[in-house]
Amino acid sequence: MSANILVVDDLGSVRDTIKKMLERERNKVTTAASGAEALRSLDEHPFDAALIDVKMAQMDGLELLRRIRAKWPDLPVIMMTGVCVGALRRRCDEARRVLLPREAFTARRH
Repeated sequence: MSANILVVDDLGSVRDTIKKMLERERNKVTTAASGAEALRSLDEHPFDAALIDVKMAQMDGLELLRRIRAKWPDLPVIMMTGVCVGALRRRCDEARRVLLPREAFTARRH
């Protein structure tokens, strides 16, 4: 089953890589280079999910997430980052809009 996915990252190489990976699995992918561009895309098209970079210029990913939750509360959102996990957890706790369970960051050895 394919999905219509929005990928938001200010780095073109990251957007392109994620887009290629998702399209290989037969998903339809729209990319946005900024939070403002992402909001315009969301106004124009329905999406099944969004992948959003946390650290972006102008509007960061957490602000974009707040705006998405206000208008599209049921849209599944995956936040992604290259930022240190501890710093991200603190920012998310401060925003009180994102739940990042500790288990999500615990590597399991099998």
